[in-house]
Amino acid sequence: MADNLDINNIHEHLAKKNFIVFAGTGVISGTGIPSTWKELLITLSRQANVNINVDNICKNEYPDVAQKIFDELAKNGEEKRYYEIIKELISAKDSAWDEKPYEILSTTKGVVTTNFDNIFETSYERLVEANSSLPSSIITNSLPDFEDKDDFNKHKIVYLHGRANENHIIFKKNDYMDYYPSMSAGKSRNPDLCLETYLDYIYRKHTIVFVGFSFDDEYVRGCFKGIHRRLTGRDERCFERKTGYIEIIPRIKHYAFIEEVKPQSNEFKRHKEIEAELEEMRIKVIHFQCKREWMDCFQKIRKIRKPNKLENKGE
Repeated sequence: MADNLDINNIHEHLAKKNFIVFAGTGVISGTGIPSTWKELLITLSRQANVNINVDNICKNEYPDVAQKIFDELAKNGEEKRYYEIIKELISAKDSAWDEKPYEILSTTKGVVTTNFDNIFETSYERLVEANSSLPSSIITNSLPDFEDKDDFNKHKIVYLHGRANENHIIFKKNDYMDYYPSMSAGKSRNPDLCLETYLDYIYRKHTIVFVGFSFDDEYVRGCFKGIHRRLTGRDERCFERKTGYIEIIPRIKHYAFIEEVKPQSNEFKRHKEIEAELEEMRIKVIHFQCKREWMDCFQKIRKIRKPNKLENKGE
């Protein structure tokens, strides 16, 4: 992959590509919605009256914490309350839309997100107000039903981990085990669920730009790692056996905007380990120091693309 790409020139590279965005909680701010899973868990445990000190828990244990909260509520037959609290917590209170999702939807038609809220949808409504040629509503696709063979030729949001107004969300341990069987020793209670199949599809068929996604989610990161490993193995086997076989891995190129971590930070070593994994998976890391930098990058991409007639028509 091009090693000379950075926050200062990546816009020139991405402007030539028809990419989709994979968005995490880092694209939310100013709406009153918790912008981190830790913040969400703290408030969830408080409202559910479950005594857990989230401050002393590692990030990879967050699903276990959510599971404990759910189990405590279930003991009293209050499973529905778990979903009701989450729905309330991620309802926008300060603003119904956000500038960062707006920038993303102004630049690309395809968004895959692990967030549960509807900020992308309300931001799209704002976009339609500024561009009347766009369809009045955006297409949505949510867990557990995914459409593969999706070319994102129209504005579309895929809620990878579900939506708060539905009971199909991935937040607690059992959810992850069900939907990421490759990361849970195949212990899924529902082996027909196709989330990992969908991730395999977009990894192979689309250029993905990760924004606001920290890769601390070991299930998502591990799933992509497994996909890369399987494709690498397939390339090696087929290259030896099939004349004229075109390898898949060299054609895969993805990008991740990740906030730079200072060497003196306690998280520095872990971040570098994760970034090394990403580079191995054909995901080029683009560091930024403040979110405004990647937002400016998206604006520069649109400026380069502007002469395109289809872009001007909002098609």
